[in-house]
Amino acid sequence: MKRYFLFSIFTCALLLAACGQPAEVSAPAAESNANVPSDFALMSLDGEEVVLSDLQGKYVLVNFWATWCIPCRKEMPYLQEVFEEHEDQVVVLAINMNEDAERVRPFIEEFGYTYPILLDPPDELAAEHNVRGLPVSFIVSPDGEIVYRRIGEILPEEFDIWLEENLES
Repeated sequence: MKRYFLFSIFTCALLLAACGQPAEVSAPAAESNANVPSDFALMSLDGEEVVLSDLQGKYVLVNFWATWCIPCRKEMPYLQEVFEEHEDQVVVLAINMNEDAERVRPFIEEFGYTYPILLDPPDELAAEHNVRGLPVSFIVSPDGEIVYRRIGEILPEEFDIWLEENLES
């Protein structure tokens, strides 16, 4: 019994350490080591190639996610709102990690998400951007620099402030 109790405490401590970490919001890109994202070209679920550098001139919200990720699933309706309400100033790109179109498409259709869903099955882009857990999001400015980075779920109350401060009315 004592051994089971100790094992349970150890397991809970590990889970809290892994999942209970507060999300990290970085400082502006000028204070970041990697303030320029690597350019990429990925295929969307619609079969179109999306190239990051082609989107220069708008803010680009890049979000790494997976269908099995609970925090990813929680933030996706908010990403849809951002996409719909700010489409003239913000491009939302959701990059699925390590899943194929046959797995992702039914999920996207079930919930009716309409922002671009890109596929990175070998996770090469995620590795280039040091994505080690999900979700991870960053914003590329119209000038092509990362100006915001979030490890963990995007919180609307925080992100709405960022949008208000950075987007033209």
